[in-house]
Amino acid sequence: MAKFCENCGAAMDDGDAVCGQCGTPVGSVGGTAPQTNSGAANPQFQVNNGEPKAPNANNSAFIGKIVCAVIALIVVIGIVNVVGKSSSYDSVLKKMVKAIKNDDTDAFINISSQVGQAIHNEQYGEGSYEDMIDNFLETKLDNYEDQVDGKVKSITYKIKDKQEITDRKLKKLKDTISDQYDVDADDISNMMNVTLKLKIKGKDETTKDDLDNVVLIKEKGKWKVYIDYMNDFN
Repeated sequence: MAKFCENCGAAMDDGDAVCGQCGTPVGSVGGTAPQTNSGAANPQFQVNNGEPKAPNANNSAFIGKIVCAVIALIVVIGIVNVVGKSSSYDSVLKKMVKAIKNDDTDAFINISSQVGQAIHNEQYGEGSYEDMIDNFLETKLDNYEDQVDGKVKSITYKIKDKQEITDRKLKKLKDTISDQYDVDADDISNMMNVTLKLKIKGKDETTKDDLDNVVLIKEKGKWKVYIDYMNDFN
């Protein structure tokens, strides 16, 4: 079958690769432009059989998990800060009440102010504070057991009254401690007097008690307690 040049229209044999008249190669005129990868313009999409493919779902899920983890961490840090600020001395009060319930002199001494102990021992002799606490715990627990008619099952507390000491009074008190008792009070950074309302439960009976003369003293950044029956901090 005869064919004709697509450029000049001259007759060509079937086996001719180029036009003998104008030299135009067969099929070079009116051909289809080369296709390009439409996905190259937007690396977020890939072409699969002519259909666009959405971004990788695993990457989106991974990013979502990271965002959730960051939000959760922020929430946890906020909670820790709030709890730490609102109950910074609650821990030592709980330990004190537990020591009273268990008649545990050693536990009470461990949470007691070092400055307070030094003042008491300076005035009344070495070991006098420990003796005082031992007598205090024994007397309290004996009274509670009499009032609930048996073993004390639990003791809970609420702060009935709290008086914070101003910076001016604290400085004056620290100077007095150093001068009068020859005890270094530089480690004290805060102090307050509290009265606790205790609720004591036995098997069948319940009683209440107001615990006065409790001084909270912040030493080296940690809250300690001192039973100030001798008004050493007033």
